[in-house]
Amino acid sequence: MAHFVVSWTFLLIVVVGLAALSVEYVFTSAISPSSYFSQPCVMLGFVRLPLDIPREIISVPVQLVKPSSFDGMVPFVIVALLVAASANLIKNVGLLTNDHFDHTS
Repeated sequence: MAHFVVSWTFLLIVVVGLAALSVEYVFTSAISPSSYFSQPCVMLGFVRLPLDIPREIISVPVQLVKPSSFDGMVPFVIVALLVAASANLIKNVGLLTNDHFDHTS
């Protein structure tokens, strides 16, 4: 039984971790110097950011897009909360009860 709990917890951590980090990677690569979106705006002191529509941009002041001290920590906090919530849901729904593994006849 413990093997199943460990396996599901590990799988949840990996999937949610990849989902959380992939969003940050895409955003970081979109505003990197080699990106199409990192070209200068018409106004001095502004930077271009991508929108949901391809090739659409918005110009915002440079001060709004500087890195913060929370950037590295937020994805891992979200992963921890989602894994804990998923494990609690699995436990409360009863997917990991002994009844499912009792094969005595």
